[in-house]
Amino acid sequence: MQIAQTYGPARTIGASIIVSIAVLSALAGCAATPPSGPTLVQTKSAAQLLMREAVGRVPAYMVAAEETIADQSEGCDAEDAAGLMRAWRSTATVPLRDNASVDPAAIVTELIASFGEQGWKATGPTDAETVELANGSSPAVLRFTTAPLESGSGGSLIVEALGVCVLTEGAESDEVVSLENRAG
Repeated sequence: MQIAQTYGPARTIGASIIVSIAVLSALAGCAATPPSGPTLVQTKSAAQLLMREAVGRVPAYMVAAEETIADQSEGCDAEDAAGLMRAWRSTATVPLRDNASVDPAAIVTELIASFGEQGWKATGPTDAETVELANGSSPAVLRFTTAPLESGSGGSLIVEALGVCVLTEGAESDEVVSLENRAG
C-alpha cells in the first residue's frame, strides 16, 4: 500500500485554505455582536405611529389648525455624558378650537377610553394635567397633556409617544443624526 504525498503548489494552496479558515473562525469570535434589543429606528417607528394614531382619534371638529410635530431622540440617563442610551420622542401639539363644546380634559378622557379598549392602561391618575398610558405589548408609552386655555384660543392637546431606551453610538452618531434629519 502506497500513500500518495502531495508536494508543490497543491500542498501550499491546501495549507493556505486551512489556515485562512482557522483565522476567519477565530476572528468571527471577536466581531462585535449587534444589540439584542430594539434599535433606535425601531423605537422611532413605533413612537411615530402611536403618536399619529392618537392624534387621528381627536375629533376633527375640535381641532383649530394642523398639529405641530416634533421628532427627536433624547438621552435617557443624566449620568451618560456621551448620550449613548437614547429614546425616541414623537410629539404633536394639537391646537383646539375656542368653543364651549371643546373640553381638552374630555378629549383626554375619550382617548384614555379608546386606547383602554386596546389594552392600554394609565400609569397614574387619569384626572391630572398629564396622563400616561402603557401597554405591555408596545415599546412606547403614550402621554396626553392639556395646555391651559389662552385668550382667543381653545388651548391645546399635547400628544407624546416615547420609545424605550436603547443603546446607540451617541447623540452625534451617524445613526442619530440621520434619524433626526440633521446635517452631520
